[in-house]
Amino acid sequence: YCVKTFTGHSDWVRMVRVYEDGSLIASCSNDQTVRVWYTANKDCKVELRDHDHVVECIAWAPDSAAPAINEAAGADNKKGAHAGPFLASGSRDKTIKGVYWVTKVTN
Repeated sequence: YCVKTFTGHSDWVRMVRVYEDGSLIASCSNDQTVRVWYTANKDCKVELRDHDHVVECIAWAPDSAAPAINEAAGADNKKGAHAGPFLASGSRDKTIKGVYWVTKVTN
């Protein structure tokens, strides 16, 4: 049975991924957006509109990948430039967008 319904996309939802601690859900859609939701209250935290075509897939990076992601982004790992969940998305526009640092929910 249905536990919760998250609404907001204007076209088919292509993929849904839950963050490892269960606090966030990410979804991508034919509407060319990626959305990140709080699981506790179903609020949409952010809507990402960076793609020019259907967004086919999304993936959360594990926390252990933060140093490599920081390095790829040109950040100084010693200063802890970025912390928190990192989400990458792939689209039919032939791009991977991957600078989505999402602040975790703290309740």
